[in-house]
Amino acid sequence: MQMGAFRVAGQTPPTFAAPAIASISTPSSPEAGGIALTITGTNFEPGATVLFSNTAGDTAAAVNCTVTLLVSPNATVTCLTPSFPSGSASITVTNVDGQISPSFAFTFTTSTPFGTATSTSITPNTGSTNGGTAVTISGSDFAAGAKVNVGGVPADHVSVANINTIQAN
Repeated sequence: MQMGAFRVAGQTPPTFAAPAIASISTPSSPEAGGIALTITGTNFEPGATVLFSNTAGDTAAAVNCTVTLLVSPNATVTCLTPSFPSGSASITVTNVDGQISPSFAFTFTTSTPFGTATSTSITPNTGSTNGGTAVTISGSDFAAGAKVNVGGVPADHVSVANINTIQAN
């Protein structure tokens, strides 16, 4: 079956309002990233991306972004901050239709060097020798892109929830 859509000659396609950032849950992140961030605003579309940039031309996308639609046109985007050079940066939200929000100020701070993350607990602390057990690792200084090894074997699925929590299996 084939379908088509038509419009009257001279009719312009519908336009959607551009996204706009009203507030952010935190004004800064360590340069290592991995901090949970909630962006509140209007006209965010499912699939929107969050981009950080600075005047030096560096850019990086936020990690694990999820758009939650509230009462139209209000919405939130939750994600993790990326690894990014320390200093002033700006955040923009780009919808799937290509519209970009005005930028919002953000700061990346000098962070603890990589390799100094500390785990304080693992729940559960036992599991199948065949693998597949989901675990939550609590600690400090976890960064986006962290790797987890269990008994010397890399975990298949690793998600840094925030600077203090990793989920893996």
